[in-house]
Amino acid sequence: MRRYRLLSPFRSCAWLCRIKDLPFEHVKVEPFMGGTRTKEYKDKFPTGLSPAIDDNGFKLAEGGAIMKYLCVKEGWTDFYPTDLQQQALVDQYLSNHHSTTRKMTMKVFHPMMMSFMGKQEWDADAGAKAKDTSVFIASKFQDVFLKERFIAGGDAPTIADLAAYTEIAQVEQVLGSEYSFEGREDMARLNEWLGEIKGLKAHDDVHRTVSKLGQLFQAKLAGA
Repeated sequence: MRRYRLLSPFRSCAWLCRIKDLPFEHVKVEPFMGGTRTKEYKDKFPTGLSPAIDDNGFKLAEGGAIMKYLCVKEGWTDFYPTDLQQQALVDQYLSNHHSTTRKMTMKVFHPMMMSFMGKQEWDADAGAKAKDTSVFIASKFQDVFLKERFIAGGDAPTIADLAAYTEIAQVEQVLGSEYSFEGREDMARLNEWLGEIKGLKAHDDVHRTVSKLGQLFQAKLAGA
């Protein structure tokens, strides 16, 4: 299986495969560099979305769709439950992913990346805006989707939790502890959830690239 890359959605897909010990070939594609807009990529994946897979000739793009496909194909009912109501709660989150936690990438991670690449400044105002935005998005996520221990209820996380975690956790991973939600009484449920998901198998390996990017970005700011 060949797998193509976009930072947050790729991590949730790769994480699922690592947890389940499903081998895959990682083909690196950088959307920031136009990698998903090339003719070669569009010929394979006309939607231009990433991540994407080529599973022995079956081509599929978009992180949520990929994870559901793999769970059904491989019988991973722990991560995509057969219980109708739990499954519906997973689908509800994934259907709203781009209008909820995915905004962390668009409104916080993307400006940071543009600054890292020297395309825009990251000053005190940008930092304050990023912090306010991340708190707002994370708080909304907690209030809407974390009514119980996990997004779909039950005693174990699902692919919805993997997808949401990669978006929310990257704020602290790239911007540092100043942007952590830890210690906020109004986000107690969120912090408990973050701790549980962080304890899943292969967490550090899957998030190593983003954590390294965060170290480089913070070093750049310190040297500015």
